[in-house]
Amino acid sequence: MWTRKHPNQSVSNGGISMKKRTPRLIALALLCLIAISAYVYCSYVRVQNVFDQMYFSRTQFNSWFGGFTNSRYLFEDVLQIKNPSKDTVNGTIEMGNKVYEHYDSKFLEDGHRIAFCFNMTSHILYIDYTVETEGGQEWYEYIYNVDQKSLTYKTSNPENIEMKQFLFDRVLPDWFAANGLKTRFSLQNLGHYTLIDTTA
Repeated sequence: MWTRKHPNQSVSNGGISMKKRTPRLIALALLCLIAISAYVYCSYVRVQNVFDQMYFSRTQFNSWFGGFTNSRYLFEDVLQIKNPSKDTVNGTIEMGNKVYEHYDSKFLEDGHRIAFCFNMTSHILYIDYTVETEGGQEWYEYIYNVDQKSLTYKTSNPENIEMKQFLFDRVLPDWFAANGLKTRFSLQNLGHYTLIDTTA
């Protein structure tokens, strides 16, 4: 039997289904927007140079997502740096706020040491080169301040000008050789930072 539909009567349940889906689509869109914003912030706003990338990659286990990330992701493939077992990766934390990485002695001359110190409290990365001499010890150091985006060079022997280049001629080439496909920076483009030479 044919019946006439009222003009206001819905022909199908499509309108009701769409109303149910709309909040889900909005929530999904918001999640995607938040994820994209977090990626842009972490990759381009917070990380403005290679030293930022080093610092945040090595200290990220102290963040909310630390349990799901590999804090040595950008250091484990650098052949010249000691690669500790997974059980001792976080065992280098000193007093809860410092993490260290060291060059393997077999890649260095006798009496030479290269070390990274990541200070999570002061947001500072120290890159040190020390040399044992007959008269004691010489040290050459680059101090990167994450908040100020400044890289400061200090040394106990300002007359040794060649050692001033240890970061750019030795450490960074080793790091980029292992991480060329994991970073947007390079030896030709270290990113935005201010260099301060206390010996100049």
